[in-house]
Amino acid sequence: MPPAPALDIRGLTVRYGDAVAVDSLDLTIPRGQTVALLGPNGAGKSTTVNAVLGLLDPAAGEVRVLGRTPRDAVRAGSIGAMLQHGGLPTETRVGEVLHLVRRSFGRAAGEGTWPLGDLVATAGIDGLLDRPVEALSGGQRQRVLLALALVGAPPLLLLDEPTSAMDVEARRAFWTTMRGLAGRGHTVVFATHHLDEADAVADRVVVVSWPVAASSPTARRPRSRPAPAGARSPSPPPPRGGSTTSPGSAR
Repeated sequence: MPPAPALDIRGLTVRYGDAVAVDSLDLTIPRGQTVALLGPNGAGKSTTVNAVLGLLDPAAGEVRVLGRTPRDAVRAGSIGAMLQHGGLPTETRVGEVLHLVRRSFGRAAGEGTWPLGDLVATAGIDGLLDRPVEALSGGQRQRVLLALALVGAPPLLLLDEPTSAMDVEARRAFWTTMRGLAGRGHTVVFATHHLDEADAVADRVVVVSWPVAASSPTARRPRSRPAPAGARSPSPPPPRGGSTTSPGSAR
């Protein structure tokens, strides 16, 4: 029996009162793919991400993550998320936040989590561990949020507009890291409204926009591109545990 896909969405409908944010969305993502959810602001990308994380109850449809319900997948540590408006605790330092999240996995001596030194280097937060959270720039906050999402070496990464507030060089380094993760079997799903970013990074592009969401034939596999000069691919631990989109609509 083949393993369950990383993400299987069937007939997802989400409403906010009388407003329909996502309407009958079908999406299947096999393990190991890097998939872009491309669409303008308000198209339903963040709502879809929140449904996959179990942060909201859909009006209709079903979401399965690695064969589990979203909430069960989150409890199992199978999803790492970097949300568009993710926050960090105040009056603390970056290293303290990272230590707290690592301890939340409940494993002695960080067993099953990404080795701390490699995690810090991969997320690009060298030199930030002693910095107060309030003193971080926008791009630095994004890199810290990435480190927190990667702590448990999750099989599935959900990234909602992950490169906002990053400069050009930081974006290049970030996507080099994402390619390395995908190469080791992690599934990466990211929401963006930048066509060039989606085309340069994703194996597959899913256009999310009213009235339809579709991945074929508009999606295409990008040409192989060399990594930026000076960038290195990460050597993370393998993920723990461990198609086709039918028309739907997102508003």
